Amino acid sequence: MQAAAVAGFGLLLSDHEVLMDRTDELREKAIPNPFEPYGRIVYQTRPEAPNQIYVVGQWHEHPITKAVTPEVIRVQSEIFRIGERMVKKRSLELILLEGIFEGESQEVRNENVRKIRGALQKEGLLESMHTFDDTTLERLIDIRKKGIINAQGGYWLAIAYGLTIQGADDADLHRLELQTIGGKYRVSGLSGVVRTAAGKVIQEFVAIDDYLNQLRTAYTLLNTPRIIEQEYAAKRIKQRKALMVIGAEHIPDCIEFVKNDHARCIPPSSSKAPPLDQPLGYAAAGYGVTIIMPRTVERTVEHIVEQAKK
Repeated sequence: MQAAAVAGFGLLLSDHEVLMDRTDELREKAIPNPFEPYGRIVYQTRPEAPNQIYVVGQWHEHPITKAVTPEVIRVQSEIFRIGERMVKKRSLELILLEGIFEGESQEVRNENVRKIRGALQKEGLLESMHTFDDTTLERLIDIRKKGIINAQGGYWLAIAYGLTIQGADDADLHRLELQTIGGKYRVSGLSGVVRTAAGKVIQEFVAIDDYLNQLRTAYTLLNTPRIIEQEYAAKRIKQRKALMVIGAEHIPDCIEFVKNDHARCIPPSSSKAPPLDQPLGYAAAGYGVTIIMPRTVERTVEHIVEQAKK
């Protein structure tokens, strides 16, 4: 795996090549993409299945510094638009957000929604979320720079259309990964490629961080059908469908695990952690999966890939 990555967002150049390969396969099969111009389907399986999981990659605020760039806001606006089409065309009712954990209290989620709704209303943006033109986008970028509003299009979507918010993220793995990247050997910066030190220690750090990322991806995928079934049984949703928003760096692993309907994570040799080897069971449970990347992620990564090749 190459050490170069998109600044601050963790999408490795080798990961991008995986995405391009998947996209080329879909283009050859002439699968229509209903999410243009906001996103592109990079993998799809069993689209005719009665139950559906839609996965969209995101860029978000830096997990340590909380810094946000205009590109992040643009990606989040594309997520809003992609999700909006699912609401209108596919009766989407449930959204699973990164950083919201399985079992987290409804009160915590409700409080987040109240804060974001209040900020949007105070800034005069609540009504314009449905039109979401360039003026709205620029206003969101401006107020996010001031720290006024959460930079998550999934929250904006849930507020605008009354979606149920849940989470499939594993809290312990999330905290452990934050401790790892916040440690002495940090993957750093919003201003260039990942900066690392030479030597065995940093190699071990990267291996451990990659492993934790894989585990988070695997457990999120394993948890998702159960959460959908719980929401359906509780009659909070009428159909077994969900939109999962997850970091773009997780998408290549998502593709591999979903393609095989099986999650397999091997820890680095320096770790005593046990491997994870578990079927997802999506096919047996009647779930199809569509994986989507926002266009801004695609365009930015393509530019960086071309620069890296020069």
